Amino acid sequence: MKHTVLLGWIGTLASVASMAYGLPPTDNNAVAKAQPKPWNFMVYMVNNNNLNRYGLQNMRQMVRVGSGDKMNILLQMDDFGNRGFIRFFIERNNAAMVQSVLRPTHFSGTPENLFDFASWGIGAYPAQKQALVLWNHGAGIKDPHIWGKMLAKWRDEFLVFNSETGRFELDRSCVSEQGLRQKLAAFEARESADKQFLTERGIAFNDMTQTYLSNEDLTQALGDICAKLLGHKKLDLLVLDACHMAMIEVASQVKSYARVLVGSEEIEPGSGYSYESLLEQVRSKDFDAFSLGKHIVTCYEEEYCDTMSDYTQSAIDLTCVASVESNVDRVAASLITLLDVDSDRARCVLLAVRNNKRLTTEFLDTDYIDLYHFYQSLEVACSDKNAAYGVGNAAAKPLWQALAGMLTSGMHLMKQVIIANAAGVTLSNAHGLSIYFPTESMHNSYCKTEFARTNTWPKFLERYLRLRRA
Repeated sequence: MKHTVLLGWIGTLASVASMAYGLPPTDNNAVAKAQPKPWNFMVYMVNNNNLNRYGLQNMRQMVRVGSGDKMNILLQMDDFGNRGFIRFFIERNNAAMVQSVLRPTHFSGTPENLFDFASWGIGAYPAQKQALVLWNHGAGIKDPHIWGKMLAKWRDEFLVFNSETGRFELDRSCVSEQGLRQKLAAFEARESADKQFLTERGIAFNDMTQTYLSNEDLTQALGDICAKLLGHKKLDLLVLDACHMAMIEVASQVKSYARVLVGSEEIEPGSGYSYESLLEQVRSKDFDAFSLGKHIVTCYEEEYCDTMSDYTQSAIDLTCVASVESNVDRVAASLITLLDVDSDRARCVLLAVRNNKRLTTEFLDTDYIDLYHFYQSLEVACSDKNAAYGVGNAAAKPLWQALAGMLTSGMHLMKQVIIANAAGVTLSNAHGLSIYFPTESMHNSYCKTEFARTNTWPKFLERYLRLRRA
């Protein structure tokens, strides 16, 4: 489908538009030079990979809505199978091609190309507020190993239909490393694995040019956009239409450059958002960044609540996320202290809470857990009335009480920071913000993140992993 219609953007604009998208031909000069509008909705679609068919689907959804008095819809797509890209101003029932770059200096999936896209959109289409959507695969805060390799090519293969519930569910039978490798072997036996899909990557990756945005690249690009294009103001809305991106570490990475972050704790299906339902109201209704973030979460829930059991989507107030980071820092320091002065009980509590899926919600990548649910269960375990975890050192009682207070405060802060949340029936304890908490080993990319450099949490993880191996 997509692979047959986007090869070689050559010839006249009219023939390309009608051939590639089945849309009326467009004269470039007819593209309206937009007057300042309330919103730019800029979609950076890196679709030179196995998601390209969904890119065409999402583009058609945008075209059915089109830009209006309240919004410019701006889209960059890859020239699938080639190294170039195309930029569109989306009108109702018409995708107006504005730029076609066949031999770019910077390929999509690089910070330079993301900056160039934002420069084009913000410069050519004045708007009061800016929403930037990164459309692609995502792997959360870590540069992926086996998970990234599998999700890059086969993420929808993890969805299985449950005839009893009538919904798609995630196949969690392969959560162990051995299970992952067995499933990977089965996929490769069924389909010849193209090695270009099996490189490590972060978000927004281009398989044709082998480029992608690492977490550091994303920070660089967003920093340049805010400093050079927005006069040191923030993007109003950053939307990550990708897997595993609603993390406190990701929020920490981008908090200086956007006011609201929207993303998923769990994997997303390849189809991602329904852009038609998402954009229809934005075309004619007044939204601020917070109400638009909430609206996106609502639309996502309406799209998948009847068909999927394992979806998540949340909107996060980045202007307040530093308070949650600070709380996590204090909780981590308190846990380290308790492992020193009340080691037996602290070890028992942590192992019991982290390893019980009823007490700690894990996602398909089991290194990621819901932060609120973990806090909630840990607070209960802190109580000296809970004999299940042992009596412990009486002298440490004030430390446990102090930790319980920190956890209560942290949950209160998360309720303020997570301004909207939606979760499927099997993820009822997913509250909208995840954190990295491995049980086997720490990924070597984690220490490079902004969060890890400034927070005590990685030191706690190192201590926890040592006691796991003890």
